[in-house]
Amino acid sequence: MRQLLFTFLLFALSIYTVEAKGIKFHNDILDEALAMAKAEGKYVFIDTYAPWCAPCKRMNKVFSDPSVSNLYNDKFINVKINMDGALGKEMLMKYDVVWLPTLLILDQEGNVKYKIDKEAQANEMIQMAHNALDPNYRFYNKPTLSKSPMANNYVKKESPRVSKPLTYKPKEKEVILGVKDVPSKPEKILYVYDENSSNTNPEMLYHEAYLQMQLLSPKTTAAAQKYLKTQKDWKTEKNIKFIFDFTENVRSPFFEFLSDNLPQFYEYVGQEKTMQNLQIMVYMRLNNGYPRPTIKEAKRLYKLIESKNPEEKAHLYYMQRLKLEKKWIDLVQHCDNYLKNINPINIEVLKESTLLKIDKSLKGLPQSLQFIDYLLSKEIEDSNLFILKCKILSHLGKSSEAKKLAKKTLKIIQSNGEDSSEIEALLAELS
Repeated sequence: MRQLLFTFLLFALSIYTVEAKGIKFHNDILDEALAMAKAEGKYVFIDTYAPWCAPCKRMNKVFSDPSVSNLYNDKFINVKINMDGALGKEMLMKYDVVWLPTLLILDQEGNVKYKIDKEAQANEMIQMAHNALDPNYRFYNKPTLSKSPMANNYVKKESPRVSKPLTYKPKEKEVILGVKDVPSKPEKILYVYDENSSNTNPEMLYHEAYLQMQLLSPKTTAAAQKYLKTQKDWKTEKNIKFIFDFTENVRSPFFEFLSDNLPQFYEYVGQEKTMQNLQIMVYMRLNNGYPRPTIKEAKRLYKLIESKNPEEKAHLYYMQRLKLEKKWIDLVQHCDNYLKNINPINIEVLKESTLLKIDKSLKGLPQSLQFIDYLLSKEIEDSNLFILKCKILSHLGKSSEAKKLAKKTLKIIQSNGEDSSEIEALLAELS
């Protein structure tokens, strides 16, 4: 009994120790967290994630950093929200969670004090906390691209870290009244800002939209739409630059206009800057977008940024996504469709699909056998094809046929000076 109690205490202590080393999170609460924040005089830190999100999982290492966890446990009520769960839709609509992970710090009323929509490092987490706690700090979030979604098993490709520059540059000594940090004696008053005003003066609405952006206001898009409603021609230089600044993601109401009028954006904003912004939005949507993009959407997005084989790249992206989400049946079906209609000679896709069917006992091995025989008929004598065919025949119960082919394959591999360990192991299983 004493030994059992000692073991239990050690187990309980180990749980506490692990928790103490990292941020102490509550799971899937929002209103309750805000209530706790009010009671304790704190802000709320929210980590939005999904089980399929690889960058979200990597954030756990950052959350375990003592310099981060000590600060956040002391200053915030910390919450993890699964975007695939019941609160996901509310977070999506209320806080415009477009990418995962998105990290939010809310005040006690639920207003955004700081937002990062990318994987953050420890120093960024610390800076985020300090800035959110500073009452005089004004934050504007610029989305950041870290990696292309094509960095997967099929294609290797890295994209540079880029951020979107604004075209808007306020004139010196111009101010807009209505915020706390306006100088007491401005040299020039441009407009008096009143968010409840029904004024439709285009210039006032133009500057009001940028003010909302600078304040990280949830009304930013609405303010931009209000200004554009006063404009008959959206293709003027001023309006093109305005739309460029306010098109933050593919769900923006201005994204379609931007993608349909690229020549105008090339002319007034610059082709390099426009394509850079477009790539940020597309790759962020593909990599971390929520809800997950369909294959139809992936094709449309790749056509905007890829001049060569956009449809094939969309399929490769989608297969990698299904793999990350462990949707094996959907994955092998999509692989077969890809091999049949897009690229029948992608041996890497054929190999992964075939091995999945064998390992997971999924349907479709006769189809894989047809793909392999087609490639062999084209005199594509890749040893992987012979090995795959041996494994399929063995799995289908055709042991003698598999053994005969395995011996032939061993001779081919040895004559080519390749590693024969895999086929030798298969031969031993068949003997």
